[in-house]
Amino acid sequence: MKRKDKILLIDDDGFTQGFFKNLLGDEGYGVTIAGDGDEGIRLFTQEIFGLVLLDLKIPGSMDGMQVLRRLKTMQPETVIIMISGHGASDVAVEAVKRGAEDFISKPFDSPEEILLRIEKALEHRDIRRELDSVRAQLEELQAPGMIDTSVRMQEVFKIFKEAAQADNSEICPLNYRAAKEMFEKFYLKNLLRACGGNITTTTARTSGLGRATLIRKLKKFQIEKSPL
Repeated sequence: MKRKDKILLIDDDGFTQGFFKNLLGDEGYGVTIAGDGDEGIRLFTQEIFGLVLLDLKIPGSMDGMQVLRRLKTMQPETVIIMISGHGASDVAVEAVKRGAEDFISKPFDSPEEILLRIEKALEHRDIRRELDSVRAQLEELQAPGMIDTSVRMQEVFKIFKEAAQADNSEICPLNYRAAKEMFEKFYLKNLLRACGGNITTTTARTSGLGRATLIRKLKKFQIEKSPL
């Protein structure tokens, strides 16, 4: 089972703290709470958080927008969802421009809807990370003899390129996952062919996987390999 991310909530409102602690705790997420921006930044430097829930109006020397800017400067890849009781569209747009993944207005929608938006934000982060790996693999496939010209694989490449350029709201995780599995199988087959069918430490390093993981994936995709 995939380990759940740790989540940092920066909000001084007792109801909001209890709402997210119960909602996310029941789903297996670890929730750390900060009552102001200064405490939030301090906690952020001490632990690794997969996501930050950040209220726009918080006590301390910085407001939510300033904290957002600080966190993004420290860790640009951090997923941040803004929270506000003032759900003006211009504020939400400004928050997204500054790097927020989403903007949740108070009073909150149903707990199920809030949880869905949080999980969607984390899934988009995972897709972006995978795309970085895919880009490197695509560059490697530009080597002679490593490109597949079939219509099917060209469609897979197209999905990856579109996903790399798309806004988060435009990425279709189902299409992406299907394309990713096809690409992974294609990549491993070509990698094995390029190294003569022998799984060596160098082959595993080239794939970005450990040797045991590489062998397991080859078995999963029923890709034949030479005897070890």
